[in-house]
Amino acid sequence: MKPLAAVALLAGLLFTGCAGIAEPSVLDAPEGYSNVENELAIREAPAGTACSIASVGCRVVEAFAIKDCPGGAYIEARVLDGDGVVIGMANATLPALVAGDYGRFEMLISEADAADTELSKLSCN
Repeated sequence: MKPLAAVALLAGLLFTGCAGIAEPSVLDAPEGYSNVENELAIREAPAGTACSIASVGCRVVEAFAIKDCPGGAYIEARVLDGDGVVIGMANATLPALVAGDYGRFEMLISEADAADTELSKLSCN
């Protein structure tokens, strides 16, 4: 490409805001899901939803990808005993998601004294 043509192309992109480049899609959260930072929407799984792997305990959280998460998604929760003392953590990952995908995080809880969990981190990578 000749230098003048390259300059003209660059100037065109600057003035049009790169209109020819597709932006990643961003969707609205489905009803019943809580939108978290315009990346993922989550909700507690319906009562009776079991983990696919047996353990002492499990927390299942359903996710909806509002935008693409090409590096996957991650969730983390603090595990609390009956007095509200943090006694551990649970986490789960999902593979790459595209906007509009549904997923299910299954956080396995191995602490025998676990009484509750608090979500502490959710990310779309």
